[in-house]
Order: sequence, then structure tokens, then C-alpha cells
Amino acid sequence: MPPAILVWPITRIVLTHAHYYHIGSLDALLALLPAAEFLVTARDARFLSGDMSLDLDEPQTKLNGSYIKISSRPTRFITNGDQIGSFKVISSPRHTPGHIALFDLRDNSLIAGDAFQTRAGLAVSGNMRLLFPFPAMATWNRSLALESARKLCHLSPSRLAAGHGNVLESPVAAIETAIANAEQAFQKIKSYGT
Repeated sequence: MPPAILVWPITRIVLTHAHYYHIGSLDALLALLPAAEFLVTARDARFLSGDMSLDLDEPQTKLNGSYIKISSRPTRFITNGDQIGSFKVISSPRHTPGHIALFDLRDNSLIAGDAFQTRAGLAVSGNMRLLFPFPAMATWNRSLALESARKLCHLSPSRLAAGHGNVLESPVAAIETAIANAEQAFQKIKSYGT
């Protein structure tokens, strides 16, 4: 006899950021799940409504990545420190201005969105990986990417789930190496004046 499968209803959809390849079916999914909450930062919700402006206090770096306007509106805005079930919201702007990560307070798992990638090797977003360059190409601000990566590393996650790639167990040493690699790469880019 096969093992019993537990099925829970989907009650929330939380976006780490507003790039189109993470939200392409959101309107259709919310139409199928009308009782589900839709949570995102107020900052990235503006992109979803078509407002692509940067705030005056944000680095005026060109927005990268693909964005689409959607018809669904968030039921709740989330911000740094909020708790969603067992997850704590961690602000990690860099890939987009309103990017967040989710830290599971039960077991210290980190859902990092695109703050890191694990496909083609662990890397800080913004650090080019030739075998999978898309997260680097879609990063809004490299300086904030490093700052956010350091902040997330200080959480000492037990596992790392990134938006692109496999889940890593006991990732802290690998994250520290990825941060060091990004620091070197970003310094070279800075010295060339780009």
C-alpha cells in the first residue's frame, strides 16, 4: 500500500521579488485560489502595477531583468521583520529594490529568492556564472547584492534554497566563499570603471 500523502490547501503566495520569470502565472493561480493571500513588499508591488520608477533614496542604478504588469493586487504588503507562519521576512534588496528572503525560525532554512544562485555553482546575485548568467544579468545593484549576501550569511542558515538551482545543506562555508568571490569580481569590475 502506498504511503499516505498529506495535502494542505494553498493559503498564501509570497513573492521574493517581482521579476516576471517568478510571477508569470500569478494571475491565473490566484484566479484558481481566490481565498489565498498574495503577499509582496510594497516596493516591488509597484513594479507589478507598471510603475518602474526608482525612489530618490535608492541607488539610481538601471533596473535589470524582465517585469510584467499583472492585474492581481496584493492582499497584504510585507516588510523586514514580519512573520509569515514560521518564516521571518528578511529585507535583501539588490536583485530588485524590494527583494526579500524568508528565514524559517523552526530549522534555520533560508529561502533566498535570487540573493544567491546555486545553479552552475553557488554565487552571489550579480556575480556572473558563464553556465547560468541570468541572475547576474538581472541584478539591479551589485553593492547592495554583497551587503544583502553578508546579511543573509550572518543568519547561519542550515540550508539554502535559491530561486535558481538546488537546495544546499550546511551552506555557510560555501556562502562565505561565494561572497569572497563576488567581492573580488566586483572589485575588478569597479577598477575597469563599469
